[in-house]
Amino acid sequence: MRGSGKIGKYEKLVEPRLNEIGEMVRKGLSDEKIASQLGIAYSIFREYRDKFPALSAVLKKEKDTRDQCVEDALYKSAVGGYVTVQKAVKLHRIEYDPATGKKVKEWDEMGAAEEVQYIPPNPTAIIFYLTNRLPDKYRNNPAKLRIDEEKLKLAKEQAQKEDW
Repeated sequence: MRGSGKIGKYEKLVEPRLNEIGEMVRKGLSDEKIASQLGIAYSIFREYRDKFPALSAVLKKEKDTRDQCVEDALYKSAVGGYVTVQKAVKLHRIEYDPATGKKVKEWDEMGAAEEVQYIPPNPTAIIFYLTNRLPDKYRNNPAKLRIDEEKLKLAKEQAQKEDW
């Protein structure tokens, strides 16, 4: 181990578990929960995150991946689309005697079938997406924004007059 007790504790409790920490992030655990799972205080975990590039890299990479998944899901929700789903179906089976052509046996069984379903766009996701991605075009209240801009302009003019 390297010099201080904290470094030794990092090498013992955190460094060997970097892959597991990545998995914890993918599952959605907060940094506080991860620290608890590792058996260290959250304040120490934050210190390690700031001091050790390997830990901060794992946290950043996995959180970025998780954020990208949410962004993708939001986009898909906003535009809608087709999805293939598995559905349980009841199958009616009949067995015939090949020689006579008469029915020998009849039974029902459960099976699976794929079905394509259309998921319509989600209006809330559309609004959220547009107001965040194209804020100049899709502001929540353009009239209020113009009024606020005018108020700011008047306040700046008043401040300039008072400074003269």
